[in-house]
Amino acid sequence: MKESWTDRLKEKLHNMKLRQRMFLVYFVGCILPLVLVYAYMFRGTNEELVTREIESQEENLTAEQDNLTEAMNVALELSQRMNFNPVTNSAYLLTYGGSENLTFDYHNMDSVNDFFDNYYKDISGVCFYIEKGEMKVDNRYFKLLTDSIKKKSWYQRTIEANGNPCWSYITNIQTMERSLRVTRAMYDETRKVTGIACVTLSPDLTSKYIANQTANAVLVLNDEEIVNSNFVISAEDLVYLDYAIDSTDSEGVSNYKGQKYVISETEIDPRYSRDTFRLVLMTPYSTLTMSTKRMAIKSLIPLLVGAIVMTIAIIFLTNWFTKRITALNKAMHIVTEHAGEEFYRGLSPDKEENLAHSPENSLPKAIELASAGEIGAAKDEIWELYNDLNKMVYDMQKISDEAAEERIAKEQLYSRQRDVEFKMLTTQINPHFLYNTLETVRMLAIINKQKEIEDISVKLTKLLRSSLEAGRELRQLSWEMDKIECYVCIQNYRFDDRIKTEIQYDKETAKKYMVIPFVIQPFVENAYVHAMEDMEEGGLITIRVEITDTLNILIEDNGQGMSPKKLEEVVRYLNDFENLDRTHIGICNVNQRIKLRFGEEYGVDFTSAEGKGTTVRIRLPLVEYAPEMEKIT
Repeated sequence: MKESWTDRLKEKLHNMKLRQRMFLVYFVGCILPLVLVYAYMFRGTNEELVTREIESQEENLTAEQDNLTEAMNVALELSQRMNFNPVTNSAYLLTYGGSENLTFDYHNMDSVNDFFDNYYKDISGVCFYIEKGEMKVDNRYFKLLTDSIKKKSWYQRTIEANGNPCWSYITNIQTMERSLRVTRAMYDETRKVTGIACVTLSPDLTSKYIANQTANAVLVLNDEEIVNSNFVISAEDLVYLDYAIDSTDSEGVSNYKGQKYVISETEIDPRYSRDTFRLVLMTPYSTLTMSTKRMAIKSLIPLLVGAIVMTIAIIFLTNWFTKRITALNKAMHIVTEHAGEEFYRGLSPDKEENLAHSPENSLPKAIELASAGEIGAAKDEIWELYNDLNKMVYDMQKISDEAAEERIAKEQLYSRQRDVEFKMLTTQINPHFLYNTLETVRMLAIINKQKEIEDISVKLTKLLRSSLEAGRELRQLSWEMDKIECYVCIQNYRFDDRIKTEIQYDKETAKKYMVIPFVIQPFVENAYVHAMEDMEEGGLITIRVEITDTLNILIEDNGQGMSPKKLEEVVRYLNDFENLDRTHIGICNVNQRIKLRFGEEYGVDFTSAEGKGTTVRIRLPLVEYAPEMEKIT
């Protein structure tokens, strides 16, 4: 009988791989409905809104640019026709279109100001900044050029402009409104500066314009100063603003400090001036998409339909998948239980082989009975996993045994290596013969009544005896400090008053904590030999113990210090034990012993400056004293 197309389709669906089933259900139940809904609602809508907003911003900026440019031209023209005569103490304004001057002084300035109000609607005020020697009046129209004014940046920029106009802004203290102003230096016949002419624009052109904008607006002078803004922005934020404008994507959307904006800008370049203004409008992208979201809320029906389809598909897939996985889990539990309790605890290899190949006693047979046909005949990943389960049990045990043997061998080898390395680091010399020789020297010193030689011999013998007894065990900090005091005493005989040593620690506290023996002496020796030996006087070595959450031992000297290159070399050798030279073996020995015993977070640090001395910090954990800890471990 010929199969129908429906039968063939059912067979293909029945034998699909699990991943293919999940993709099919996910696409039909989730992706396809969401794509259709969002493609229907949002395709082109946001782009159109962004385009409209950009066009609106550009029209707004163009109108403001025209208004501001026109007003700036008027202020610029007015400032160029204003001047001051230091001889008569009078200011004058060259009349428009003629050669006659409109002369005035501080007495009739109000009438002239009325003239400005009638003919220059965008001008809010004019004034002259006059040198102190020219006149003594200081009012709203004539201001004296005091030293404080001359220190201001706008005045210095105006003088540097050499007669060209210079733009800045001024703030009304009462209203806190900012107004643009143009300033220009005035000169007499000898090119001497007689004052500064200043024309201020109406605040409506900038402050009120920006305050009335629904979008975020900012006016910037010379890409450095914020003149006006209706949102919080600082001069440091201009870098982020420039980056946002430069990185605008193809849709016209920019990212400013983590937020999306539609940004437009225009530049205003006043004539005859090096100053530039930049006016920027920023509309949050979220406000543009708000209307689109409202449309989406009204169009929830397609989305709900898609969600229902997705939910039904997921429920169906989850139930079907869970049923088969549960059956496989039951079979795997039988395998692990059977293998753990019977298979690997008492069966010989012959029994294993018999059990594996006997149809009635094999693990696959037990799995089949446990699953009771719930896994089914669909030839997907679960079916493949089911068939390979028996082979996996044997292979897993074999690999586990081999890995365990290899791990044990590696651990034994690593333990032996660490033991050998530790012994190598802590036993550099065996000073038995030195100890016996020093005893002989001490006896000779007693016979010859050489007290200093006897004292040195006793202390050196004490140090050598301690080195023989130290080994790998931890010692009390007080024991370590006692040995360093012996060493310092010996060095004091050698250097006398050239080098003084201070040891600062609390003796009672030092009895409470344990340290690795002989961790301080190599660094004190370095201070004597390398840092202080050439000093004729004034040498000082300080050995200090600080206890916080760690035990810190600091060795500080005021010797010659190290150059950055030398310090880098010493730090490198601290952790490069393989390539160590003989000059650094002592400090490297200490550092390696600490790290091997306590871990990488502890060890030795150096700080040094050429000509200013060196500081060594030995960082150890707080190990409280216990008598049994002094035994070799």
